[in-house]
Amino acid sequence: HSEKQIEFSSTFYLSLIFIVFIWLFVTWLVNRERVLGAFTVVQFVAGVHAFSLLGLARVYLDGLVSNQTLNLWTNVLVVAYIGTTYLAHYLLISEYELKPIYNRLFRVMIFVAWICYAIMAWGDTVLALRINLIAALLGPLLFLTSVVKGVHKSQDGISEKLPILPLRSLRVYYVILMMALLIVALPFLGVVQARELSLHAVY
Repeated sequence: HSEKQIEFSSTFYLSLIFIVFIWLFVTWLVNRERVLGAFTVVQFVAGVHAFSLLGLARVYLDGLVSNQTLNLWTNVLVVAYIGTTYLAHYLLISEYELKPIYNRLFRVMIFVAWICYAIMAWGDTVLALRINLIAALLGPLLFLTSVVKGVHKSQDGISEKLPILPLRSLRVYYVILMMALLIVALPFLGVVQARELSLHAVY
């Protein structure tokens, strides 16, 4: 009964992720705006990532795909999820005119995904995933710092060239993202006991 509950909740959760993806994709088809397109890709990767990480891939692909292939696919998706997330947020925050140092930091963190893939190809998957986890934990901190200290003050004014989303709203969003990060990170650090929310909060 417990397994069925988990399977049902995971399937419902995955469906919600892909519903948001379809909504973003249709919106992007209308606007063809690059930031929206980037977040559409992130949402799709998040859905496929969840499909693997929540165990649904093993349920529905059992006998069709080997366990070794599923493990490799999951590891690739874990890295891709973080890499595409960095790229999407970089494109978003860049619209507020990022300062050069933060611009370089984002480029370095985006490149980390390729470093992780190189390490995986070298044969040390555990090290690659550890580096990827560190990148994931640093992400929201970099995002929040960037919108607080890393954009030019002139972007707080009103101009036709500015993004439609107010910078204050973006700061509130990244504070919420930091709270979600804590839910995920604290169990990894052994501060609190891991619960099911710790797995889902990242999405």
